[in-house]
Amino acid sequence: MRASGGKTSYPASAVSESIPEDSTPGINERLSGLRKACLTRDRHRCVVTRRFDQAEADRRLQSDGYENARDDDGRLLKEEEEMDFVEVAHILPHGLMTASGNQEAKGNARKILSMFDSGVLELIRGFDIDHPGNALTLTHSLHKQFGEFKIYFEPAPNAQTQPTYNIKSTRRTFSRHVPVTRTLYEVSNRTIALPNPRFLAIHRAIALILHMSAAGEYIDRILREMEEPKVKSDGTTELGQIVALRLGDWWSGSIAAY
Repeated sequence: MRASGGKTSYPASAVSESIPEDSTPGINERLSGLRKACLTRDRHRCVVTRRFDQAEADRRLQSDGYENARDDDGRLLKEEEEMDFVEVAHILPHGLMTASGNQEAKGNARKILSMFDSGVLELIRGFDIDHPGNALTLTHSLHKQFGEFKIYFEPAPNAQTQPTYNIKSTRRTFSRHVPVTRTLYEVSNRTIALPNPRFLAIHRAIALILHMSAAGEYIDRILREMEEPKVKSDGTTELGQIVALRLGDWWSGSIAAY
């Protein structure tokens, strides 16, 4: 899960009753729909930085002109201090429910999820892994940190009445955007689901366990070695883990956004 958290895979077409076929035609439409829904719900803004999506701003500039282009709340875009390109990030990794790669490893990951929340798998069966309740809008850098379980969402004291979270990092960071408290955007009558609190709670638990057990640093070292594949002369390169992750389709060597 740590290796696949920041990427969306496009695996082969073998399927089972509960695992979706991820052939290109189906997954492209599904992820396109997910992105559209999340951008609408989150008002084309990163839920952490509140920066407006640069790509959407450019489209509105072309259609409405510099003087008239506005954000989803009617404010003039020319008054924005800073924008950024935003991405839609899965909370529980998309690859958990795909039919390709090392199914034994993915099965073990799903069992671990069930240890955190005994009913969670029923909420992400099949194509439900790509439901708006399992995604949120982030800038690229925050998507990467979130996928690596380095930042997490912790319910604020008023979270039961409003979807408000304290967004924290597992370690000291130079980012001026974390820690911060944010209330998630909603659409009228919640016609597009909010990020599921159960999924965010599982993500937070994994982030804290990785940090407190120091397992996160060990995994970071393996992933760094995967990005720079060279065998160390002292024999300390984690070749077994690197090969297993690549063959299992958990890590392609890059972070893919959609």
